[in-house]
Amino acid sequence: MAHGKKPTLTRKAFAARAPASPRPTKAKKPKCTPEERFRMIQEAAYLLAEKGGFEGDSIKYWYEAEKEIDAKLAGD
Repeated sequence: MAHGKKPTLTRKAFAARAPASPRPTKAKKPKCTPEERFRMIQEAAYLLAEKGGFEGDSIKYWYEAEKEIDAKLAGD
């Protein structure tokens, strides 16, 4: 080896020696807990029932609220 010259690495050799660094990812919103989802559905069902004058089937309001909240959570 001549004086003053540093040994060079090929790209392939450098890549083999370099540790793989994780790629930065977008920060994801934390998913809501089952308790938070339940409370969201509970509130939405109440509002639907209130809008309907508290007439009709409460289970129907609950199912409608579930669909509404699950669609919102899936879109986030």
